[in-house]
Amino acid sequence: MPNKKIILNDLKAIRKNKTKEEIKQACFEALFPQQATIKECRLVIENRYSVKLSNKEFSKWRKEYEAANANQSSSDAYHILVPKEDKKEDEELSNGTNNQE
Repeated sequence: MPNKKIILNDLKAIRKNKTKEEIKQACFEALFPQQATIKECRLVIENRYSVKLSNKEFSKWRKEYEAANANQSSSDAYHILVPKEDKKEDEELSNGTNNQE
């Protein structure tokens, strides 16, 4: 049977990883889109979560964020426009007059 100390250490590791994921998500959603510097990110995270993370961690997350944005913007650039169908048919569909039997 595992002793109590091992179980507590495992619990700490799980909580730490969960907190890290929350912090990473906060950076991706709020800080990085606002072009926050690594120093600003660290200050916000230290105040909000009472956790100190290394610049290396923030740099890694920033690179992931920028890579994800680069992939998204390139896929937006290759978006194919679909020609609009007959306007009259669209009006009938929106008015509910085009009944299928």
